[in-house]
Amino acid sequence: MLKKSVSTTFVTLWLAALLCSLTVAGIAVVRLSGVLEYEPIIINALTPIKNNRKNTIQFNDQYTVRQTFQAHTPNMSDIGLYIVNNNNTDREAVLTIELLNAQHKAIFTWHTQIKNLRADDITIIPAQVRLQRGEKYTLQLHTNGVEQGSELIVYYENDATTFPDGDAELAVEQNGSRQIQQLPGNIHFQILRHPTKWVIWDTLVYSPTGWLFVLTGIGLALTLIWHKTIQAFARRFVSPISLPSIFVPWRELIIPIIIGTILASIATAPYYTQLNKITTMGDVQRALVYRGVARSALLNHGQAGLWDPYLCGGEPLVANMESAQFDPFFLLILLFGENLGTRLSVTATLILGFVGTYVLARTFGKLERLPSLLAAGIFPFSGFQMLAFANGNFAWIPVGWIPWAIFFFLRSFSSMPICFLSALTLAFIFLGGSLHMLLYALLACGLLALFLSIFYRSARPIISLCMIVMLFIPMVAIKLLPASEIQAISGSFERPEPYIQPWNWLGKMFWDRNQLNTPQWSFEKTGENYRWIEWGSYVGIVPIILFLIGIYSSYKKRFFMALIASALIFLLMTFGEFPWTILHNLPFLYGPMRNPQRARVIFLLLLGIVAGYGLMKTGHWLAFPKKVKLIAIAIVVTLILIDLVTFHSSLYPKLFSLDKPQLERSNSFIRLDHSYTDEDRGYYKVSYENYLAGQGVTDMCMPYMMGRGIHARGVGNINSGDPYFGEAMLVLGGTIQKVDIDGDTIRVKAKTNQADWLVLNQNYFPGWAIIPTREIKNWNGLVAARITPADSDVTFSYQPLSFIVGLWISVSTLLLFIIQKYCNTNQCCKSYSKPDRKARRDIAQNNRIFSRRHFNR
Repeated sequence: MLKKSVSTTFVTLWLAALLCSLTVAGIAVVRLSGVLEYEPIIINALTPIKNNRKNTIQFNDQYTVRQTFQAHTPNMSDIGLYIVNNNNTDREAVLTIELLNAQHKAIFTWHTQIKNLRADDITIIPAQVRLQRGEKYTLQLHTNGVEQGSELIVYYENDATTFPDGDAELAVEQNGSRQIQQLPGNIHFQILRHPTKWVIWDTLVYSPTGWLFVLTGIGLALTLIWHKTIQAFARRFVSPISLPSIFVPWRELIIPIIIGTILASIATAPYYTQLNKITTMGDVQRALVYRGVARSALLNHGQAGLWDPYLCGGEPLVANMESAQFDPFFLLILLFGENLGTRLSVTATLILGFVGTYVLARTFGKLERLPSLLAAGIFPFSGFQMLAFANGNFAWIPVGWIPWAIFFFLRSFSSMPICFLSALTLAFIFLGGSLHMLLYALLACGLLALFLSIFYRSARPIISLCMIVMLFIPMVAIKLLPASEIQAISGSFERPEPYIQPWNWLGKMFWDRNQLNTPQWSFEKTGENYRWIEWGSYVGIVPIILFLIGIYSSYKKRFFMALIASALIFLLMTFGEFPWTILHNLPFLYGPMRNPQRARVIFLLLLGIVAGYGLMKTGHWLAFPKKVKLIAIAIVVTLILIDLVTFHSSLYPKLFSLDKPQLERSNSFIRLDHSYTDEDRGYYKVSYENYLAGQGVTDMCMPYMMGRGIHARGVGNINSGDPYFGEAMLVLGGTIQKVDIDGDTIRVKAKTNQADWLVLNQNYFPGWAIIPTREIKNWNGLVAARITPADSDVTFSYQPLSFIVGLWISVSTLLLFIIQKYCNTNQCCKSYSKPDRKARRDIAQNNRIFSRRHFNR
């Protein structure tokens, strides 16, 4: 049986590794292709002034133009040329483009008819060629069928100062002889890298991603060849370990669920007594719009909401880290609407965290029921979550999944399939829009894995963690790939240095009862007064004392030693000490981990469990009758829970306290420069009210847009050079008759008499498609499509490839592991099929003994 278990474990491990590698490769592809599609990388480019008649060549069959350049990157996809045909040239004549290497041998040749050249834009010539970085190449142009006096024009610069490593020359054939004339500047040409399949493949082959696939394949091959040796190694070092635990029946959870529901309802009651009130907190406004757009897309069109046309001039929705349409709490949004559903989600996550912490403390901490209730109350109702939700930080709604993720992680030590449940709960945190909480949950599992591996002298905790991570990555590919693509496009942006509280604030953070009004909560560098919002972590002095007692009384218990060591590390991180000093400087972690005080979410979870143990040991030490001790412990737990729930009660009525502004609903979609603001009446930003009125805005942006820039325009634009032109326009003139905007689909009725660019007033991101099929490009940061006079009805839709690939990976991951689980269950059933009478008696007897043991525990 052990041999079969080890074999199943390795099959599962390698299946997870392959899916994880596929997801990582997908991330590499979408990050590369997204950047190339958003702004094709120009290796070499010149842009002389158009229509400058002084610097032109009347190009015909007698002329040959040569342009040299030095390659700066190994692969290219296209050549862009600006050669103008003013219709007097024979349109059936042919232009030949050749690319010569340093030995003057043609490595690329392309023939195109003159009629295919664009008169108003660059003509793109496909040219998939691998170049040698630093080598000199020559671009050579000549024609066949173009007579003298034609209107085929080639432009060149006055000088070559903008491109010193290139030279241009004109060869003229006259009377059988050739004369070479050096041009003072270079012709207008571009060597481009578009996201073609060839460029992506060629780039990945020479990247670490390619090596990842090679190593995964080698590992799989070695596993198949040396499976017996590897299984023997696994039985020695990766065998299951059983943490000391007790069995918690589902019936026992009824009371914690009731208590958690009562406490959460009391804490968040002002949410529901003020349903007709609003708030100007930006996090709330964004959260409501994100959920409203996603709800509308699913209910009205039966699809995921991929594009948010309302905020920030239009931006991807699934790729937004704070989007939450794949979160289980989104069911509340579907049932009750985004306004009530989001408020219910806060209450639900407090209940979820309460019950999850109770199960964690009861099962692995082996706490009695009352001390477990104390631990359960400290995690959701201490200062961290109470202040976050009183302040409207609704991006942290998935925080209630953290204790469940840790619980299933610990359970996976004895049963590897449980890794799937831990990865699933971590996926709920990420899909719910809380990257910060995900990272701290993973770090908590990592520290526990490290310490428990040392204490139990087994690699199983680390192997379980690796399995969970490898399952988690493909599980969230549906959001991870689009988010990675947008992050690559947006690049880095400036952030203010984080303010790290000094150690003398320790008491004020955790037990000072006046912390809500203390003036020292100020951000000196910016003048903002954060007060309690970022640093308040109130639990009270009694839980801190119980925490210290728990440390003292559990120093010989390996599980609690791991909890305490991890808790102390998170406490150090809260004050900006090691390991935060290293972690926040790692790639991709500076943004989500720049505020170390948020590490206290895990510290308070672990503090609650250790404090519960301290309360249980204190009760054991008291020399009182059992009933008296039970009553005393119940009183202590009740008073602490009441204190935690009521301490921040004065803040919750202040969140939703403003009357709704009376905004007239727009007959058709219109974009404003700013969200509705009326500071005299207490309003700051109420973009959700603009959303309800059918109005988009150019503000309320996520931080990643800071570096990328906002290009959409709105009514009342303060920049007179960029007036609002409506939600669509034609570059060369024409008529926009109608624009319908419905989520990620935009329909335009237009009339034009010439080939033109139809521009949408939506920020450009890779993933836009058009019906009928036409070329789409980035036009000064906006979405633009090439149309002809025949294109009167045009439909734009946002369907990024990153989402489609991620969807298939995530669905495949779920299906594969459901199938494997089913097959394993079937195999177990077959192994016990048709037992004889004696075997059936033995099985029944063993089941009765097993049940009695668990009942007694």
